[in-house]
Amino acid sequence: MLADAAARLAAGRVDLLVRNKFGMHEAEGRGFRPEIAEALALGLPVTLGVNGLNRAAFHAFTDGLGEELPADAGRIADWCALSLADAA
Repeated sequence: MLADAAARLAAGRVDLLVRNKFGMHEAEGRGFRPEIAEALALGLPVTLGVNGLNRAAFHAFTDGLGEELPADAGRIADWCALSLADAA
């Protein structure tokens, strides 16, 4: 799955990256972190779940540019739709 996501990013076949979490592996610089960084570098909207244990690492990774959303499906869907519209 990770290799497939990386291939899709490299081929420009991604409009929005959604990950269920920025977890321990990403906080430590491993896991899906390179693909998240690549998506951000490409200007793609990225949405990630982040728990309290990894919040500081997430903010360090995004240099404080991450936008926190409430755990509300409607608000997250609206953010995704607006982000895709802005990117178009």
